Amino acid sequence: DGGRIVFEGTPADLVAARSTLTGEHLAAYVGT
Repeated sequence: DGGRIVFEGTPADLVAARSTLTGEHLAAYVGT
């Protein structure tokens, strides 16, 4: 199994999507 797609959009969209753990951590990392 190669996994599953859990988000669709641009990297900026992912940073703005703070409802996801990845988005939350990326936002903290880039300082937004």
